[in-house]
Amino acid sequence: MFKALLFTILCLVYIYTHLNTNILTIGYVVSYLLRSKRLNCPMGQE
Repeated sequence: MFKALLFTILCLVYIYTHLNTNILTIGYVVSYLLRSKRLNCPMGQE
């Protein structure tokens, strides 16, 4: 599952990089990771 998530992130980074929006890529990935962690670990527990 982690590999699938990582692969998805890499794909998004690749696409956004070729759109010349590197800053937005970083912000999107970070926000996506934060949202995923909140959904998977709402109480900060793993």
